[in-house]
Amino acid sequence: MKKWPVMLILIVLCCSMAVFVQAEESSAETAQTPPEMPVFSWKGYEMCFLFKSTDMEAFGLNMDAKMLLVRLAPTEGTIAYKDFKQDLFCVQDASGNRQTVRFFMIPSTKKMGTIDGLPADEQEYIDLLFTLDGYAGLTLDELTMAALEESEGEPVFSVSLAEVPDYVAEE
Repeated sequence: MKKWPVMLILIVLCCSMAVFVQAEESSAETAQTPPEMPVFSWKGYEMCFLFKSTDMEAFGLNMDAKMLLVRLAPTEGTIAYKDFKQDLFCVQDASGNRQTVRFFMIPSTKKMGTIDGLPADEQEYIDLLFTLDGYAGLTLDELTMAALEESEGEPVFSVSLAEVPDYVAEE
């Protein structure tokens, strides 16, 4: 009969440790944005460009053209898919020549009826893809990433791609 209190204490300790570990993992996941990353307000969200990459194979893409991927993400929470329009994000050179998002990828999908793979209402991030053919002779650091409030409008935020971190594969 004396084993019962010891077992109860062990169970409480194990549960407490599990809750503590889960809380630590949760707090690490919510801190998506490094403190030095430029954050901007867009359509009521606090957003950032998490990273950039020209390595399409790292994202499961096989493309012939020279491409740039930039991950757009809210600093916390999700972004409503209905708020995203691919022509509201562009890459531009010093002369002001703009190229809007050519393609984009979303992480969260849903199924409606027999149609599978529709964009979910809320997205954790959106990967913006640009072709770099029009920028021959320029490095990524010479280009600017811009967010627009409306189509054909002036940028509400722009940042040199030199300030957007490079993608680092998870190990």
